[in-house]
Amino acid sequence: MSLDININLSRKAKDYLDEINIIGIPIEDSDLVNNTIEIFYNIIKGCKSKLRNYFNENELFFLFDVFNANKYNGNISAKKYLLYECEDVIKIDSLDLKYEINVEDLINKIKELDEFEAFTIITVINTFWRNPKKYSEDLSKLFE
Repeated sequence: MSLDININLSRKAKDYLDEINIIGIPIEDSDLVNNTIEIFYNIIKGCKSKLRNYFNENELFFLFDVFNANKYNGNISAKKYLLYECEDVIKIDSLDLKYEINVEDLINKIKELDEFEAFTIITVINTFWRNPKKYSEDLSKLFE
């Protein structure tokens, strides 16, 4: 199945694609974009599997609540983004009390994530908010 999408890549994005061009085809070839997206998807999927059960259910719902209206844009490291937003909500709204989480444990878990794992958690949060009904009853589906 093919879906034609016209996109204009920034010079920066083109340079990045060229740099990670592990399949050795010209950047103008749509196979490069397709293959890079598939590779990226598979890396995230593997990382999700690794992170299954890393956060408990209450911690996940806390994270979903914290990031309900926030969108990550890549201008800050994913790990710093998670830390800053969580710490801010804890200080201002005491949201940790609502979800009965241990703040120190949660912050330490986030600190122990590497950058790609933190980014993967952000994708999990975004996936949850695309269909919260589907995932609320079985959070393990988010890590498949």
